[in-house]
Amino acid sequence: MKLYNIYSVFILMLVLSHCSHAVESKRLIQGYGQFKQVKEPDIKTPKKLKVVFDVYTSNDDESAVNKGLNTVARFLNMHFDAGVKPQNMQVAVVIHGAAGKDILNHSAYNDRFLIDNPNAELLESVSYTHLTLPTIYSV
Repeated sequence: MKLYNIYSVFILMLVLSHCSHAVESKRLIQGYGQFKQVKEPDIKTPKKLKVVFDVYTSNDDESAVNKGLNTVARFLNMHFDAGVKPQNMQVAVVIHGAAGKDILNHSAYNDRFLIDNPNAELLESVSYTHLTLPTIYSV
């Protein structure tokens, strides 16, 4: 009976490990923009996208990534996973209001908050995607 249980557990582990690899999503921006993959969406994903994101709020926690900037990463990751090529995604990010501090370089952010900017890695990752991301700044 114990041998049967060991084989059952082994088979279950093999099935689960196979399932986890089968549903792994493709990400354009690693470490940010987490999403749940939709295997068979009811709506067909357009192959060319033009989107504007309005990011004007920030977090109370100065050490946390801006949720609006993370939403941009989520959008890019979801559509890349759905088969949209990066060159077919035209994204503009409008940053103003409280979110203005979230795009400061490390030195300026550190002068103000005594820590490095937690958004810098995300912003750098987005810039490495080779997307056209015009950013409109307003103070």
